[in-house]
Amino acid sequence: MSILNKSILKQLIFGIPPLIEQEKIGEILYIMDRELRFEREHRGQLERLKRGLMHDLLTGRVRVKVDGHA
Repeated sequence: MSILNKSILKQLIFGIPPLIEQEKIGEILYIMDRELRFEREHRGQLERLKRGLMHDLLTGRVRVKVDGHA
C-alpha cells in the first residue's frame, strides 16, 4: 500500500475549469447551501412542534378520541 503525500501530489496534473464555469459551480453550491440551511431550520421547527404536541398529549392537556370517546 503506497502513501499519498505532498511530493506525489505535486507531480499530478489536475484540470481546472475556466473561470466562468468555476463561478457557475460556486453559484450552484451557494444556492444548495442556502436551501440546505433552510431545510435544516424548517426541520428544527417541525421537531419543536412535535415535542410540544407530544407534551400536550402525554400530560393530558389535549385529549384524543378513541373509538368515538373523548
